[in-house]
Amino acid sequence: MAITVASEDSSQQAFRLGVGVAGALVIIGGLIGAVGIRNPRRVVQAKQCPGGQLAGAPLDAAGVQTSQPA
Repeated sequence: MAITVASEDSSQQAFRLGVGVAGALVIIGGLIGAVGIRNPRRVVQAKQCPGGQLAGAPLDAAGVQTSQPA
């Protein structure tokens, strides 16, 4: 009887310890992600285009010079 009670107590303690460690790891990972992850700025070729990169561009949006027909 005493072994059963001790076994159940140690099982509950181990479970609670595991949940606590997992929670701490999630919190630490979230903090590292909040501090360490940055989205780098991209170079946008169509800055002067009033409609953005997906709309028709009045200027050379891609930065590629095209030859004029003769």
